[in-house]
Amino acid sequence: MKRSTVLAPGLLVLAMVLPVSSSSAQSGVWFLKIRHSGKCLHQQGARYEDDARISQWSCVNQPNVKLRKIPVDGTYFLLQFVHSEKCVHVHGGYPTPRDTPVTQWTCPRDVRSGGADHFLWREEPVSTGYIFLISRAGDPQAKKENIPGEQKYGGPPVCLHQRGATHKDGDAITTWDCVDIPNVHWKFEPA
Repeated sequence: MKRSTVLAPGLLVLAMVLPVSSSSAQSGVWFLKIRHSGKCLHQQGARYEDDARISQWSCVNQPNVKLRKIPVDGTYFLLQFVHSEKCVHVHGGYPTPRDTPVTQWTCPRDVRSGGADHFLWREEPVSTGYIFLISRAGDPQAKKENIPGEQKYGGPPVCLHQRGATHKDGDAITTWDCVDIPNVHWKFEPA
């Protein structure tokens, strides 16, 4: 008896184009919870278009609050919303400045060809169970010299952050320096 697996069309494309890391512990569906408010990363309005706003929201059982963590290499990964199959994206160019909006955008087809840094994230432990999520576009540790069209970023690391350390549903998610404060601390929890 043969066993077969059927994947959603968007996942099949990503699986064929993106290199996959050996860490199967990273696969699955996640809530991405911020420390200061206990709320989750959320795509505002369950929209499907590019550049749709991302905010914090109560961690409800809805696909626009759930993410897939798609490994790209041993360090970086994409964050893909379940509802739209679009990725968390730092809006704008290089270098990534403070308070840059974070939106959803069509996931890059081939991250190795350059121009995808604003889609890529890495974790760095902060405190018990929490992490910084550092954008490759604002990561001074990123080695970009061999990728066409990429620029080396020379500033401090740039992290995913909840603007203003507020507690309301719908409040903005942006980038900021990776400072050790609770509105820059995140945690992946199984959805």
